[in-house]
Formats: sequence, structure tokens, C-alpha cells
Amino acid sequence: MSAGFIRISDSNIITYTFTSILENWPSSLRAELFAILLTLIISPHECRIDINMDSQNSINIIQRILNNPTFSIRDYFHLSNNNVIINNIISIIRVQQLCVKFIKVQAHSDNYFNNQIDKVCKIVHHDDSFPLIIT
Repeated sequence: MSAGFIRISDSNIITYTFTSILENWPSSLRAELFAILLTLIISPHECRIDINMDSQNSINIIQRILNNPTFSIRDYFHLSNNNVIINNIISIIRVQQLCVKFIKVQAHSDNYFNNQIDKVCKIVHHDDSFPLIIT
């Protein structure tokens, strides 16, 4: 599996692209969540982030937790196998005081940036020489 993101300026110019290979993580949901985590890791403190993605499931999971003030540490253990990634996503959003807006885009549609990151991730997925491998 591969995960990645594209950073876009306010004037819709690609300023940064990052991709990685996820070994031993065959879940597409895990790859989508990891892409969110990567995006948040590089985001400055107290910034506004629009995350456009084609995974409604990822969006729903994160928003359900963010919108539930009584969601506790114990509740994370009732989540799917992705609880560590989800916990890190929520923690970064809260600690860094990020204003995150998730926008669902149609998969395989005419969304230029979604198509670009899909294309780059497919190339990286089949490239054995890719230098960053996370296991």
C-alpha cells in the first residue's frame, strides 16, 4: 500500500508532494488514515487545513470522535485495528490546535489534485527503489 498527500497553496499551486509505502498494512482505510496523519504532522501550529479525500469512511471516523466531547481513551480500544493511527490524528489536531475541514471528493472523478496524488501513489507503490518504507 502507499499513502501520500499534496500540499496546495491558496492560489491552487502544488507546493509539496509526499508519498510513502506502507508495508504489512493491506487496508485501504489504514492508508487513507495514514495520509491524514502525514498531512497533520507537517502542519504548523494553529493553522487551518482543508483535507480533500475520497474516503468517506475516514472522514466519518475522525469527525465522530472530534464531535464527541465524551470520547475517552477507553473508547479508542473499541475502534477497529486503526486505533493507534486515529489516536495520533486526534491528538495532533487537539494539541496543535488545528482547524481541520474534511471535504469529500468523488473518487476517479475530474478532481485534478485527487487524481494527481492517486497517480503518484500508484507509481510509488510499484517502485522497488523508493527510499522511505514504513513497517
